[in-house]
Amino acid sequence: MNDLFDQIKEHGQGHVLQYFAELSSAEQTLFLDQLKTIDLPQLEELYAHHKKPPKTGGQNFQPVLSVRKSALAPAELSKAVQAGEDLLRQGKVGLVLVAGGQGTRLGFPGPKGCFELLPGKTLFQLFADQVAQLNQRYGITIPWYIMTSDATDQETRDYFVREKYLGLPKGSVHFFLQDMLPSLDLNGKLILDAKGHLASNPNGHGGTLLALRNSGALIKIQQACIEQLFYFQVDNVLTKIADPLFLGLHTLASADMSTKIVRKVDPEERVGVVGYVNDVLGVIEYSELPSAQASQKNADGSLVFNAANTAIHILRTDFVGKLTAKNFQLPYHVAVKKIPCLAPLGNLLQPAQPNGLKFETFIFDALAQAKNSVTLEVERNEEFAPVKNATGPDSPESARALLKKTPS
Repeated sequence: MNDLFDQIKEHGQGHVLQYFAELSSAEQTLFLDQLKTIDLPQLEELYAHHKKPPKTGGQNFQPVLSVRKSALAPAELSKAVQAGEDLLRQGKVGLVLVAGGQGTRLGFPGPKGCFELLPGKTLFQLFADQVAQLNQRYGITIPWYIMTSDATDQETRDYFVREKYLGLPKGSVHFFLQDMLPSLDLNGKLILDAKGHLASNPNGHGGTLLALRNSGALIKIQQACIEQLFYFQVDNVLTKIADPLFLGLHTLASADMSTKIVRKVDPEERVGVVGYVNDVLGVIEYSELPSAQASQKNADGSLVFNAANTAIHILRTDFVGKLTAKNFQLPYHVAVKKIPCLAPLGNLLQPAQPNGLKFETFIFDALAQAKNSVTLEVERNEEFAPVKNATGPDSPESARALLKKTPS
């Protein structure tokens, strides 16, 4: 313990120990467990990068060439669907759902997946119904891996047990935990949100890849001879899980990682765009795309940069294995946020202004490592209905309306 404390003080973070003597023995043990997991040199590097980003010499953005279902010849379409269905029948597809978020913006006190969108149907149940249909159609049992966070893990597990795994075989549903990363204040100092606890945040959906390996899930996936992982996020209720066309196009192209997109509704839509940044495939943040380019149009009137990211991907299992084998780390992105913290008197303070930094990784940054990739354009009204806000766009109301229009 003394060595750990010395290390923390040497890195200028000794302030987090000021209340240690006031903690109970159990509280001290929990706090020590958290402190042992901190990579202080990494945090210092992330803060230094935030304060003084490396010079890049400017960025060149180019649109991605996407595949549209309506543009495929009948024979090409049939071949792709057949290839995808073959993968499913052979049991070579696994599902990865990112479900670490809470329903805070929805006004829902719990894991977002437990939010009841339709009478008797939570987001988790709607997805489970799809999985059950796939199992029946192809005579298989698709393994479903669900990534939770510290904030949602126990409630999510309890929900699945209580609801008898939503009608799916118990052994086909697996949970793994997302890693957390301490938040920093604007001066690069660790933040206490309790006398024996550091403020921290999930390390972003990019952490899915390392979490699969560190949890042991990737080993089980490889041992089960699963070749492709269908990745999706809990808030898009219209996700077409394990879409055979998408799977087929991906595997026929020998792609490492592929993406589904929808067309942007207008130049100002606050959504990342799949494209090339300095000739490297990835997602262009809407805040980084100059307005002149965001408004640029093709001859048919469509936006040049129109490939809105849906956060639906397919990744080859061996690609994930290769990426996570040796000290691989996706780049971190920083967000300046309001982070609850302890006031000088030891009481919890809810800041009125952004007071800290959260660091996250994004899974789409793995596209830069893919040798081959397919970008499939789908219809927004058929496959993209995020449930993020309590009212208005991307709300339960808008998602319900689209669900009613979408064939089951």
